[in-house]
Amino acid sequence: MPRVSVERNADGPGSTVTIGGVSSFSTPLPPEKLPVDGTELSEFDAERLVSALEEAALGFGAKMLGIRLMTRGMFIERMVREGYDEDTASRAADKFEKLGAIDDEEYARLFSESRRLRGWGQIRIRGELRRRGVRDDVIDDVLSGFEDMSGEIERFIEKRTGGVLADRRQADKIAAALIRRGFKWDEIRPVLDRYTGDEYN
Repeated sequence: MPRVSVERNADGPGSTVTIGGVSSFSTPLPPEKLPVDGTELSEFDAERLVSALEEAALGFGAKMLGIRLMTRGMFIERMVREGYDEDTASRAADKFEKLGAIDDEEYARLFSESRRLRGWGQIRIRGELRRRGVRDDVIDDVLSGFEDMSGEIERFIEKRTGGVLADRRQADKIAAALIRRGFKWDEIRPVLDRYTGDEYN
């Protein structure tokens, strides 16, 4: 009969459960809430324990996704931080992707639209989506509709200056602020040209 090994994780929360020296799971549960280390299980009980550990991971994942939208990368990172191993977290992510509860493309689209309304440029949006684990090809598809950002740049200038750039020094400050917000220089320059009435270099 398979023997259960239960060991508290030294480098994180929870415990590692190994069943029969083969199946291994990291779970947030402490040893006292798991089978006693060294216990022999029947094949049926071993399968039931594996199912219970998988179900616990799915339950925690569903709770997270019920609170906020997450990318696959964010989901796995949070699961691992909580105490689940990466394989278990990845299997849970696979199931939630099939259900549509994890959808990186939809997340990227909603995130990009909301940040665009806040006045973010493509560079900043792209960097944040990468940090959240979204693949570059997904980001490229989502941002392909953001080709003309002149309206956002104009709104920023209007808000900061009332539509009048007093001098080159002020224009430089506006340009620097727009770059910090993630706008590209080749997007900023034509708009500044219109406001300054000259070619802005």
